Amino acid sequence: MPNTENKQLLIHSIADEWRKKYHSVKLAGKKLYATVAEECYKITDGSELSEELRSKQEEADTMLLLHAYHAGRNGFTTVVISSDDTDVLVLALAFKSSVPSSVYIKCGTQARTRYIDTTHVVQCHGWCFPGLHAFTACYTVSAFSGKGKMSALRLTKRHVRLRELFQLVSTDWDVSFVLFSRLQEFTCFMYSSRRQ
Repeated sequence: MPNTENKQLLIHSIADEWRKKYHSVKLAGKKLYATVAEECYKITDGSELSEELRSKQEEADTMLLLHAYHAGRNGFTTVVISSDDTDVLVLALAFKSSVPSSVYIKCGTQARTRYIDTTHVVQCHGWCFPGLHAFTACYTVSAFSGKGKMSALRLTKRHVRLRELFQLVSTDWDVSFVLFSRLQEFTCFMYSSRRQ
């Protein structure tokens, strides 16, 4: 659905429908949160606005993290975010320490579903993925010609010094001359490395 206005109308329509009293039987004691523009409704046996989840964020990717944080603060020990979007995974890794519960990313197909444990990823690879993602291609950065994210990821997973490099990229807006030089070295290494 490329038209933003149509998306909003559909979301309003679905939320309005679920807010009707006769749907409370289908929820069977569960809580359903429906975000419509800036407002979020908590739907159980009735409907009420959730001020905690009111937000002006435009991207659904970041809204997911607000909801994960909210779930963790309200006693849920595990949060599962269902998404195949790399940006969602990277954001979940970047904000892992802010969410007071275990966070898993559910991805894949119905026949082959995977659950990625963000805690395990951070323990094994550190905090390098947000920096690596930003450097190798995202909404604001072009991809490297002839090299996908996987080439860079394989190199980074094999070399501790590269993981440390991308942890630095993730921590500061300013790029020092030393960091810039190390990123140039990584780029050369990525293009000169035959075995990736």
